Amino acid sequence: MSNIVRHRFQSAKSDGTDQTQVQPSQWNDGHLLTGGNNNEILARDTTDTFGAKWITLGLWIPYTPTWQTFSGPAPVLGNGTLTGRFTVIGHTVHFTIQFATGSTTNIGTGIWAFSLPPGNAPNGGHMGGTGWIVNGANGSPFHGVLTNAGTFLGLTNMVTVLIANGGTAQSSFITAGMPIPWATGSYLFITGMYET
Repeated sequence: MSNIVRHRFQSAKSDGTDQTQVQPSQWNDGHLLTGGNNNEILARDTTDTFGAKWITLGLWIPYTPTWQTFSGPAPVLGNGTLTGRFTVIGHTVHFTIQFATGSTTNIGTGIWAFSLPPGNAPNGGHMGGTGWIVNGANGSPFHGVLTNAGTFLGLTNMVTVLIANGGTAQSSFITAGMPIPWATGSYLFITGMYET
């Protein structure tokens, strides 16, 4: 069943003879929403001229994350690859980041962090997700959990990965030497979500 937008007040008057004026039946009729495409919804947006805009549900948007370290020399991607995608549903951002080292990638030193989708800053410090790492030298896999780099490292709108050390040892942030030496062909796949 379709939803119809109508005025709250419905006129009980009959239409008049002057067709140049808005008739009661026209006032009472449902409004036609123009614009938008399939799978889009009309959402409130105070930055828009008309106070609302069409938003595509579930559309994944590509973005290019930045890669930096908390301390020490900055890394250089070289011929490695670094890509990202995200989608926004309500106030929840879902995102992925894929990073792979190349033969000319300089992994720098210190704790790594990657930028979150532009224009979608997290509301608070909590973030859910995982980081999956594969050693390019021997195919050994590792995994960790995502954490907000702004909360722990002061790197605004960035995400990092905590690697479990096993046993009772404290988890460690992902670095140039943790959890692998990052040989050519190593990769990191991040998938996460957070509230804006």
